Amino acid sequence: MFAPSSSNPGRRLLDRPLDLAFFIYFVVHIPTTIFIDSQILLPSAYVPAALNGLIRFWIDLSGDPFIQLDGLGLVPGNVWFQTFVACELLIQLPFFFYAAFGLYRDAPGVRLPLGLYGAHVATTVLPILTSVWFGEPQLGGDQRLLLTAVYVPYFVVPLLMVAQALYRATCTAYSGSVSECPATARRLSTEKKES
Repeated sequence: MFAPSSSNPGRRLLDRPLDLAFFIYFVVHIPTTIFIDSQILLPSAYVPAALNGLIRFWIDLSGDPFIQLDGLGLVPGNVWFQTFVACELLIQLPFFFYAAFGLYRDAPGVRLPLGLYGAHVATTVLPILTSVWFGEPQLGGDQRLLLTAVYVPYFVVPLLMVAQALYRATCTAYSGSVSECPATARRLSTEKKES
């Protein structure tokens, strides 16, 4: 499952820029999910004061309408967001470790799950972005821009995962190997010439 890619064994993570970006995304997402996002569902008695202060600072700064503290109580009108956070904690958090390790090892078996993860996350972040711009009239322009700047990477990076998964699947389906794809073949021939 986590064996290095047979198409080009030994390719380091630093030699795969898109995989490196995905790897960083997952590694950064792990502590964010554990220490920040989990506060939305946990009773505040279980959250260290420093972390609670950090998220309260964020709410004061951004006016983030989705984050309601005090956990375990469903907030009317915000249940959909709390459901997304529950999915993040129960489904996505374990996947972050799997994905980071698979990307580090260049494991071919991680590609399809990355695409599935990307599709899931992009479709959950889109309603958040739409709500920021069209469903939360109390937000000021600066707050909308700040929230957009924070949430957009969680939309764009997963879309890139979907695009890469589709590209790899298409290449494999039509040519039998990702290395046979025109763009990949050009890159590999350039690498061979340089070495």
